[in-house]
Amino acid sequence: MQGIKSIKIINDIASDKKSYIDLFQKEFLELTAIGNNFRIRHHEINKIDIEDNRHYDYFYKRCLSLVSLAIQYLGD
Repeated sequence: MQGIKSIKIINDIASDKKSYIDLFQKEFLELTAIGNNFRIRHHEINKIDIEDNRHYDYFYKRCLSLVSLAIQYLGD
């Protein structure tokens, strides 16, 4: 059921335009990969270490931007 909600949010954000659907699908997948592969949570020891705090800031702002956009469409 969660996959259906994800597809709806992406379609809403993209206004059902294929090029934007592709872009936002890739962005959600890329941010998921970053979250899964990099050591963002302090207790994970088998992940890629983030040695520069500015990279944390970049990852945070990238994710925040996408979440902020999605929230704007949730009420529609």
